[in-house]
Amino acid sequence: MSGGKRSGDGEETERKGERFADLVDEDTVPLTDRDLRQAPTHAPTIPATNRQPQPATPRFEVEPEGRGARAEGVSRSDFAKLRRGALRVEREVDLHGLNAADAKTALEACLEQALDEGERCVRAIHGRGLHSPGDPVLRDALPGWLMGGRFAAKLLGFVPAPQRQGGSGATLVWLRRQR
Repeated sequence: MSGGKRSGDGEETERKGERFADLVDEDTVPLTDRDLRQAPTHAPTIPATNRQPQPATPRFEVEPEGRGARAEGVSRSDFAKLRRGALRVEREVDLHGLNAADAKTALEACLEQALDEGERCVRAIHGRGLHSPGDPVLRDALPGWLMGGRFAAKLLGFVPAPQRQGGSGATLVWLRRQR
């Protein structure tokens, strides 16, 4: 401490009291025992809920090749149904020939319509990228759009379609049931 005496000296205690008194307005009145008795005896209770808050963007367990993922909490057996193509495709969007920006817009519009109609499984046909210069643009961009976009919290998972439903040129997207 600079300039003061050590604790235990009467002078130091007196200084603290003076500083505190300087900070308090002249019209401040201390609480009396009567004021304390009027205070509520308990805090209001907040009703408990059984639901855990959902994160804004859920976590996904990404498949080894990186083109499929399942949302946290989705069982492996349910996800296997999507991978096998056992879920009925209720809506389809064809992204062939679109640039990345237009393809993303078309995909989001399709997902929005599917959610509005209560549909759960969408097939996005993006092609294998054989006519793209370099790597397949749409096929490689789709996982990022799904996991990081505005529909991420509404997804249960997505996988490359089985061969009979488009193979590596299509992706099956599984949507959460909307309430």
